[in-house]
Amino acid sequence: MSPKIKKVLNVGLKVAILIASYLFIYYRLKNHDSFKLSWSGIGEMLANPTILITLIGIILLMCLNWSLEALKWKLLVRKSEKIGFFTALKGVLAGITVSSFTPNRIGEYFGRVFILKQTNPWKGAFMTITGSLSQLIVTVVVGMFAFIRFAYSYFPWQEYFSAVVFWVLAAVLLFVVALVVLIYFNIRIFEPLLKRLTLKRWTSLREQLKVFGEYNRMELLSVLALSFARYLVFSTQYFLLLKMFMLPLNFLDGMMIIGCIYLFMAAVPTIALSELGVRGSLAMFFLGLFYTDNFILADLASMSAVAASTAIWIINLVVPALIGGFFVLQLKFFKK
Repeated sequence: MSPKIKKVLNVGLKVAILIASYLFIYYRLKNHDSFKLSWSGIGEMLANPTILITLIGIILLMCLNWSLEALKWKLLVRKSEKIGFFTALKGVLAGITVSSFTPNRIGEYFGRVFILKQTNPWKGAFMTITGSLSQLIVTVVVGMFAFIRFAYSYFPWQEYFSAVVFWVLAAVLLFVVALVVLIYFNIRIFEPLLKRLTLKRWTSLREQLKVFGEYNRMELLSVLALSFARYLVFSTQYFLLLKMFMLPLNFLDGMMIIGCIYLFMAAVPTIALSELGVRGSLAMFFLGLFYTDNFILADLASMSAVAASTAIWIINLVVPALIGGFFVLQLKFFKK
């Protein structure tokens, strides 16, 4: 392929990604009533200095959230090439933009790897998958404990089965937790497993699978620790938003409910910018059960759930996706 054709294809793909991302964002914002309601509500609330300070804190936590992800990705890709923090951050933000219109954020992998200069794209994708797996494990582990606690206290399980059955089911869930953690710390098993699932003629892809065996357990633990730190950050954001929208909720109960929401979100296939509906519905469901004995608070919980879900969706996904569009212009899909 000639350099001119590569240049044209690079420019064409960048423009196509930006148009698709920004049009999808515009469509989701324009056609979602909860955005209009939340925005008008925030406009009125910003007159309160305390709420304004809280919102500034939530935005700063968004910066911390994606900075931790950049540090995590920087740690993962150093097996192939050393990059600076800002290069890693640009890759992460570009990934958010590309993932905004792709199922289950699969575009995130490709948005990141093409900012790397020396790394094979397949290897870059596999390293990114390792980071995503660590984040999923934190979500599952925390979410399982939160869900067991929530189900025991707020779900009428006694109407369906005995205490013995409940605790047997809880033990099964905890076994799943232990299993996923065990798999993560033995991630090298993915190399032979995936080789069996790929064709032998895919030599380039099969060669890059070796990266799964290059991480030792201390490195995997460091990645997991950064994923846990991220989880605390964006869960705290969600809690602060619920409080900002006047929901009376203490921190531990809030973290329990948020843990359940993120656990079930992880199990539902979505497009990144379509997560709003899923997140809002799950928040309304769990908060509704939590306040089932108080009709006034149940109604308030429904409104707060929608408003907080909309706000965190805009702050943590829409804003970074818009910013990431500038870094998509630096990606090179076809290299010399």
